[in-house]
Formats: sequence, structure tokens, C-alpha cells
Amino acid sequence: APAVDFARLADPGIAAALNLSVEQTGQMRQLLEQRQAALTAATDEAGRATAVQQSDAAFRSLLTEDQQRLFVALFSEKQLRFNFRAQKWPEVLDWVAREADLSLVMETPPPGVFSYSDSKNYSTTAAIDLLNGWLLTKGFTLVRRERMLMCLDLKSGLPEGAIPRIPPAELATRGRFEFVTVLFPLENRLPETAVTEVQPLLGTYGKVKALPQTSQLMVSDTVANLRLIEGVLGRIPASAAAASGPPELIVYPVTHANPEQAATVLKQ
Repeated sequence: APAVDFARLADPGIAAALNLSVEQTGQMRQLLEQRQAALTAATDEAGRATAVQQSDAAFRSLLTEDQQRLFVALFSEKQLRFNFRAQKWPEVLDWVAREADLSLVMETPPPGVFSYSDSKNYSTTAAIDLLNGWLLTKGFTLVRRERMLMCLDLKSGLPEGAIPRIPPAELATRGRFEFVTVLFPLENRLPETAVTEVQPLLGTYGKVKALPQTSQLMVSDTVANLRLIEGVLGRIPASAAAASGPPELIVYPVTHANPEQAATVLKQ
């Protein structure tokens, strides 16, 4: 497994995935400059190693615990290489599960065989995602849940309770074709409006459900679709009606007008 290189925080994509604040971004740039200056001033290998160690400690203190966990998950996984020729799917999935330090759970194996060879190195997350991209064409998917790697048959749709629920920030650590469930905060957006906007973005097996009492939207789909949905939800304007709470019934007595005419005018 490769060592965690905190200098990669300079990558805008990684900073966005970790949701770094403006203050964190500014401090991170200062730390990178200090790190480079310390490496330039070092006269031997021991001095450079000390400079890296000190800067890594400063980077760790800059990130929250959740951000540290996400960053390590992004870059500290074992690297794998594919070299399969007409291999049966149970053997392929058993190999990937062992390499990812997961336990394979499979009732119905995918049909056919798998042939794929590539000189590129893949992290365990990317390796599972590559397999998922192919398995979806056969109506199957791999789902990571705690210490299990579950191979699910999708002929009846996504099984209830089998899809792991993760916070939105953890989408950055999952593969594009991996199925997860996310609770998105609506933040004063009308639930029915959010459902209407999200529905056309769902994939073949995607599901969406509004939770108006907690002002959340529960969506189950592939990570790629969920990232798109997250961006769309952020562009839906907040509703004054949602911000003001539930509607209130008020009765206005009409003493100097015809009630039916007044109702007609109000409806217009």
C-alpha cells in the first residue's frame, strides 16, 4: 500500500472531495510553501525526512477526523492489477474480496466468465468499481457493507436494507458504479419540488423518497448519479414556504364584501 502523501491536498479535486473550508485552504497553501522551503533547505536525506514528517503532522492537525479518514481512504489502499482469462465469476470475486480484506457474500453467481488484462494499477475501490461497471450489464452489482462484499442479483431491483447508508461526504471514497443510500438535507427546499427534480436523474435501479418531517431526501443509486443529484439539489432555490414552517389555517370574517367575489379575486 502506498504511503499517504499530504502534499496531494494541493490538488483542487481532492480539496473539493474533502470539502475543505476557505480557512483550511488558505492554511493548507501556507503549509505547502513551508514544506517546500524546508525540503529545499535540508542538506541530507535525514533532514528531508524530518521536514516531511513535521509537515505531515501539521497537515493532520489541519484536517478534521472525518476529513483525515476520507483522505486516507482515498490514497492508502492496496494496488491491484487485473490479469484474467475466461475466469469464472466466483473465482474473480473471491480474489477481489481477499485483496480488499472483505468477506464475500454471494447466493447467486453472475453467469459466464470474465476476461480482462490491464497493466494499470487499481486501488481496491477502483478494482471493485471496474467489476461493477461490467456486472451491471448482467443485472448484478457488488456492494460493500461493513466487512462484507455482497454480490447482489438486481432482477427484483435493489434489495431493501442491503444498500449501505453513508453521509454525503463519504461519496468521495466510493466507486462511481457502487450503490449506496444518502440522506441529503433539503435546507428549506420543498420536498415535492426536490423529488420532481431528482426523479429524472435516477438510474434504472435508483429510488428517491422525501422525508418532510426531518427535511431530508433519501436517495439510493450509484455514486455517480448521487454526485449529480447532490449538485442539482444545491441549485434548487430555497422556498419561503418551507422556511416559514407548516401552513397555518386562518379564518378572515368578511363584513363589507361579497365572500364569493373576494375568493375569486384571491384565487386570481
